Amino acid sequence: MSAGNSALATLKATSLRVADSADEARASARAFRQVTERMAAPAGTLDQLDRGAQMLVGTGQVLRSDTLPRIDQAVAQITRTTQQLGELSQALTDQPQAVLLGKPAARPGPGEPGFVASQP
Repeated sequence: MSAGNSALATLKATSLRVADSADEARASARAFRQVTERMAAPAGTLDQLDRGAQMLVGTGQVLRSDTLPRIDQAVAQITRTTQQLGELSQALTDQPQAVLLGKPAARPGPGEPGFVASQP
């Protein structure tokens, strides 16, 4: 009978381990259900992710349609201003008296009164 008692003891121990495992599986299933319910609930994780994604798309659209064109315009204006300052600097280097006397009159061109052709 000791073989029968041993088998019975092993069966009982195995049964207890299976019961413990089943309890753990039920607890895990409940926890998983709670997590999925919170995620799917109104204002839950999925809704928050959706709102965040929509805000990100909206921000991208504002950047593309409003902010970036303004930056492009500002850069173009800065480029023009820099070129003009360079031209002014060169003009003052060439004729510093222009600060006091103003811009000299342009020489008359061909067909204009006072034009004198320069000889090579």
